[in-house]
Amino acid sequence: MKTSRRSFLGIAATAIPIQLLNGCGMSQDTNAATVVILIDHSDTIAPQDNELYLQSIQSVSDGLRGGDRILIAQIGNSGRAEFLPVFDHTVLQTNIRLDQEDAVTAAKELVTAAMPGLLRQKNVKGTLHTRILETIAAASQAFRHKTDHRDRIIILSDGIEDSALADFDGSPTDNVASIVEADFPELFKKLQAADLLPPLPGVQLSIIGAGGNNYATVQQFWQQYALRIGATVRDYGRLPYRDSRRPAL
Repeated sequence: MKTSRRSFLGIAATAIPIQLLNGCGMSQDTNAATVVILIDHSDTIAPQDNELYLQSIQSVSDGLRGGDRILIAQIGNSGRAEFLPVFDHTVLQTNIRLDQEDAVTAAKELVTAAMPGLLRQKNVKGTLHTRILETIAAASQAFRHKTDHRDRIIILSDGIEDSALADFDGSPTDNVASIVEADFPELFKKLQAADLLPPLPGVQLSIIGAGGNNYATVQQFWQQYALRIGATVRDYGRLPYRDSRRPAL
């Protein structure tokens, strides 16, 4: 790893309890972004999708600026009560140019070093369930005091919720039908009752790696979900995430 001129690492990049998600690290100004990356570890994810995920994480890393916060967590069997980030780092913000360059470089190096361990490994069995909706709700606390058009949730997943709440793709072996648009009103009532529609005004939502046998209907669900929480769907499909912000120091 290249040695920086100085060491500016902000908060530690480590798993932390959910109650510490707010208030840790340095305060961010209005130009800083909070980026939450949620990585699917379920057994429906094809091994080749890991490369797509790695490219997307690298793009986020390349676009980091002073004050930005990047938080990464896994999607799987765990619900809100078990939510625990596997990576959480805020880039130090300073008015000294050289120090700011060092802080951004150090943050990129941290992300690059952590990346291989963030994805599901080939020899590790995937999780049985895919609790995307609960994971988003848990991670939404990172935006509690700050939501605007620079904030993003990037979901590296096929977008298929598979939980007690819903089974988007269905299961012929369990005689469970795929979700259809007519199911949406009842599902959104369930989500509202379970407090799983967190207000995220202005947040950009990306689902990278979208797939499944019910593609169009699932895409429509996520569009309606985004509208209900005040977010916008920025990306949906199988192209790598590309950070549209020009790196600025």
